[in-house]
Amino acid sequence: MRQGILLVATAVFVMLVFGPAHGRDGMTGPVEAHVVRVLDGDTFEADARVWPGHSVRVKIRIRGIDAPETRSRCEAEKAAGLHARQVLQRLIGDEPVSISNIGGDKYYGRVLADVSTASGTAVAPALLDLAVVRPYGGGKRESRCG
Repeated sequence: MRQGILLVATAVFVMLVFGPAHGRDGMTGPVEAHVVRVLDGDTFEADARVWPGHSVRVKIRIRGIDAPETRSRCEAEKAAGLHARQVLQRLIGDEPVSISNIGGDKYYGRVLADVSTASGTAVAPALLDLAVVRPYGGGKRESRCG
């Protein structure tokens, strides 16, 4: 019975985020999420609480920013990417985060969302203020190595 409820909750979450009824509109949230691991300076994996007592593990790309790549051939970008990942890890810490304005991302099965810390700090503006990421509105990203 419990597995059935989890399956239904997961299906509802997937339909809300990726389903045709909402298309690109996604869902507004907020949804509480517990960070599992930080992948890079603009993406992390979390368990999103989609129903009381149930969560879905999802990769979340932070809306509006672009972090340096940690897998770049350029050593300067790689170092900047590792630094950005460390800064994001310190910023979101071990407390739950709030995700909102949730939509599908076109790459890697992630969702795209606005993210706030447990204390209410908006993550994207904080990372921009610390100059570890760039603003990003979609499209081709600029090279950091020329």
